[in-house]
Amino acid sequence: MPFKKPKAKLAQREMNVPDYGNSKGRFYHKNITKGEMRRLCTPITRAAGMAIFRNPCAGKDQDNLSQLFDVGAGLGRALTEELLHMLSAPPNCYAKQHSSDRWAEMKHDPAVLDPEICKPVREVIGGGKVTDILTNASV
Repeated sequence: MPFKKPKAKLAQREMNVPDYGNSKGRFYHKNITKGEMRRLCTPITRAAGMAIFRNPCAGKDQDNLSQLFDVGAGLGRALTEELLHMLSAPPNCYAKQHSSDRWAEMKHDPAVLDPEICKPVREVIGGGKVTDILTNASV
């Protein structure tokens, strides 16, 4: 009999995120109690949060992307605060990713993720105690 991977049950909920032009937030969390071959393991809680917002710099040729820095900082704080409530233990890693449509300029992705998002995230989680930080941007 072939091994069947158990279906993941994800809890979902919506949340209001800071208003950046029709922004929406959605959160998912999953509790894992069985590892490979259905053996019991130390419980793990995975949580994910995402926000969809209107890019204030879209369609404009500008070098000043400070509006996107502010968006990243505001969303970073709001998402992290909500995600911490979903976890059963302090976080040991986190990842951040930004996806945009194909008409966005490539410089907009890192402007949201990198300059200002880490500071509010570290403030919310209590410092730089997280062991692994992953960054990815895609179009």
